[in-house]
Amino acid sequence: MKFFFKFVSFIVISLALVGMTLGVAFSAGTPVVTPGTDPSAVLLGGVRYRELATGNDAEVFLGVPDLGDGTHRSQTNLTWGSSNDLTFTYDPTLDKLTTTMDNGTTSWSLDYLDFSDHVRDLLYGGNQGLADEALNRLNYMQISLRLGESSPAQLNLEDVSLDGYALGNFTGVNHETKDWRVNGYDLSSGFTLTGTLNLSNVNSPSAELNRIDITFGYVNTDTSAPAVTNVVATPNPVTGGGNVILTATVDDSGSGGSIIQSAEYNLDGGAWTPMSAIDGTFDSPTEDVSASFVAPTSEGSYSLCVHGTDSADNISTDQCITLHVDSQGPLTSTVQVNPQKVGGGENVDLTALVDDSTTGGSNIQSAEYSLNGVVWNPMNPEDTTFDSTAESVAASFISPTVSSEINVCVRGIDAAGNIGSETCSLLVVDALGPLSSIQEISPNPADAGSQVDLSTSVNDSSTGNSNLTSAEFQVSGGLWTPMLAQDGTFNSPTEQVTAQFNVPQSASTVDICVRGTDIYGNTGPTDCSQIEISGVSADPPLLYLPILVSNFSNP
Repeated sequence: MKFFFKFVSFIVISLALVGMTLGVAFSAGTPVVTPGTDPSAVLLGGVRYRELATGNDAEVFLGVPDLGDGTHRSQTNLTWGSSNDLTFTYDPTLDKLTTTMDNGTTSWSLDYLDFSDHVRDLLYGGNQGLADEALNRLNYMQISLRLGESSPAQLNLEDVSLDGYALGNFTGVNHETKDWRVNGYDLSSGFTLTGTLNLSNVNSPSAELNRIDITFGYVNTDTSAPAVTNVVATPNPVTGGGNVILTATVDDSGSGGSIIQSAEYNLDGGAWTPMSAIDGTFDSPTEDVSASFVAPTSEGSYSLCVHGTDSADNISTDQCITLHVDSQGPLTSTVQVNPQKVGGGENVDLTALVDDSTTGGSNIQSAEYSLNGVVWNPMNPEDTTFDSTAESVAASFISPTVSSEINVCVRGIDAAGNIGSETCSLLVVDALGPLSSIQEISPNPADAGSQVDLSTSVNDSSTGNSNLTSAEFQVSGGLWTPMLAQDGTFNSPTEQVTAQFNVPQSASTVDICVRGTDIYGNTGPTDCSQIEISGVSADPPLLYLPILVSNFSNP
């Protein structure tokens, strides 16, 4: 039940906040009082003296605005009397707010402990960096008098001082709320406020009808926007519909020193989308930020922009890069194997041109070749570095050791990860020697020690179709002896070859074998035949001498 002090003309409540009572250091600057409030101010702490008459509700709230929220405050009940001394102190060393009340006969004290933790959790979502920054910027105080009653009720706050600096007198107006702001003074090292509250004919039919709020916080003095640098999209170019990682640095350390509050990106003028702090929390004047998104599916160039906002709500200028979306692989041309025909196990050189200039414009990232599409092997840029949209590439490999026709194929991969279609060239591997066939051994049988003519056909047309380089024969497993091309030169896949040799001096059966070799060093299988040798050496030919007869007479 409420009752009212109608028998007194007024009640004097003294707000005696003595500076430095808790060892709080004075801060720099001189406070300046002006009417009204600063709508940009961020309020972090305060006290509310309410009801201002005897009632059943809590008369004092102390804590983090909004003080109307029960989770934001400590509170106490007291009995208002005449000439009440009040204190309101912020002590950052003890990390608490304190108010004390003394009505002349009874004293009350109310603390709000762990003040910075409450600021962090209630106002900044647990972000310690933002809370610390805010508490280090305290430069604003607001005094509000609300007199909800009609005349003759009076509400006056007089002889108010802040750490010994006189702030003046503040008078309530019936049925109005009057506000004053205090600027130009650093409150971050703590403060104590003093003054006298005069009440007259205040009946307080409602607990919130009449009240005094003294709150403090900061207004932004940082008017410079942060800088955005190092905007990078990876990969860039990117294949259509591929995933992109966007990173950037947002830095306010050289333009106000405010903590970075947020960062955003947009793609080609679309909606701004939040980015994340790479370290997990926006709590520093410099933040590396990132975002992940899916690239457009349509090939083309897109503007990708980033901006950042500091805790003073300064937004940076947009920093943009170009995101290239490339959905086509590079073209491959002029695939050449050298030589185009080789023997088995020989070195082959391969060259080609890989070009993305007309299929997306991305730099070439790599090139590779395969033999009949079995395994893809890396190729090298001829200028030593993959750094342009068109690259001449080369490789070398050892040919297979079996005769075959091989598709040597080349393809390129661009920086967007697109694999181009393959282009091929034919490599012929000749790993078989020519076939030989003895055509004639004459005479056969032959007399011991006599001379024999040997005629052979050597043919590579069905075993590689390569030109021949030689042919040779062997008698009874002896040394291989060269044969002669019948046309005088080994210059075609098919050759008739001949040789002459003397058979042994004794009667026997002799094996005669022949073989040929092609230009790739492939020696073909031997073909053998036999010659019969009689036991009598051939007689030397008879020499018939003519006999000359002369007719002469004696003289």
